[in-house]
Amino acid sequence: MLQKNINIDSSAVCLSLLHEIFPPGTVYIVGAGSGNSKFIHWAHAKSLTDVVLIEGVEKKYQQLKGQWCSRVQGWQFENIVVSNGFADNIFYNLSLTSESGLIPASLLCHIWPKITTLSSKECNFLPLQDVYALGDQEKKSWLILDYFISVKLLNADALRNVNVLVIRVPCCEGLPEEMNVNVVVSAITDFGFKIAAKEPNRDNKNEYWVCVRDVNNAFVTLAEECRQAETDLIKVKDECQILKNKTKALEAKVLELEKVETHLKSLIDTERKNKQKERIEREELFIFKVNDLEERVCSLLQEQKNFIKQTTNALGQHITKSLPRDNGSRE
Repeated sequence: MLQKNINIDSSAVCLSLLHEIFPPGTVYIVGAGSGNSKFIHWAHAKSLTDVVLIEGVEKKYQQLKGQWCSRVQGWQFENIVVSNGFADNIFYNLSLTSESGLIPASLLCHIWPKITTLSSKECNFLPLQDVYALGDQEKKSWLILDYFISVKLLNADALRNVNVLVIRVPCCEGLPEEMNVNVVVSAITDFGFKIAAKEPNRDNKNEYWVCVRDVNNAFVTLAEECRQAETDLIKVKDECQILKNKTKALEAKVLELEKVETHLKSLIDTERKNKQKERIEREELFIFKVNDLEERVCSLLQEQKNFIKQTTNALGQHITKSLPRDNGSRE
């Protein structure tokens, strides 16, 4: 089980582990910067396709799109300033450009003493809970807030479908109470999250916290799913065995039918040969009878000719004898 406050070399390692437990529907990276964020590279390495990148600074947004738009498919890029939980609607351009946003330099000088405000202007910002309208609001999501926030930003609406939350937390004294470490811990706990990992960021003056919703319940659910999977696997194995038995029975039946087929073919072949033999014998007998009849007819005809000839000769002799003798003979 993941333990509270584990220190790891990279938050990406922790995210990769959580990826197996809480596969994200949509990953929202707010404060995506110019495109060099470790979280963006992690999402790309994981081949995630449903990613929403949000950056409020126009120049950084263009760099972000230029670096990633042609390299990924399914990713969404948004040039929007998102609320950080403070009431101020002034956008501050700071000397530390990566920290430009809705927090004035005066609140960050406890972290970076030399930071100053270069310029400021009024701006419209998007409430955090409205970020989900940019993606599929029904999917369980991961929310990565790569900028400083007030705990007031963390509310039920903003975190309703979030399973994994990544936030930046300052590690120094003198900050407003709503940015205080203990207050942040209490807030994320109240909303059902536990800290899975912490990682120092930039000269150890702030940290990335990887927070997970209901870690204990997640492992219980995972164990139940594993048991159900084992039950299903046993059921599938039983069904496979039944199918194997049926297959063997069918194979035996096929062999039996093949033997019957071979026997029938043999009978048909024998019958065909017998019929052919009988036909030949009938033809030979017919020819023999025809020849015999022909010989007998010829013999009868010859006997008739002989009889006629003999009768004719006998009749001629009889006629000759019956004729009177001539005078010369009488004298």
